[in-house]
Amino acid sequence: MLPLQNVETAEIVVFSALTPTSRNAVNRLLRHYQRVKRAHPDQLLVVHLRTSGFTHKLKQVGWVPVPAFHVTGRIKQDGTPVTAPSLADDLDDRIPF
Repeated sequence: MLPLQNVETAEIVVFSALTPTSRNAVNRLLRHYQRVKRAHPDQLLVVHLRTSGFTHKLKQVGWVPVPAFHVTGRIKQDGTPVTAPSLADDLDDRIPF
């Protein structure tokens, strides 16, 4: 189970991962969150829940829907948005000599 909070309303919901494909999607999101947490411990991910899927190898099964957690940004723990650096700032690596 994955607790999620609506950024606008503060409503909390729980995503239940009951199938292997949904558990894999949650695990991928949690691994990504762990990497972000190490680099930016005061920030949280902004995630949109979408639907993805694949065609099963058995024709009688057909299309298998899979949850897709799309990370759209980060916010600080107090709710203020994190602004991403501009491309020019990100590529401006000054060499000190």
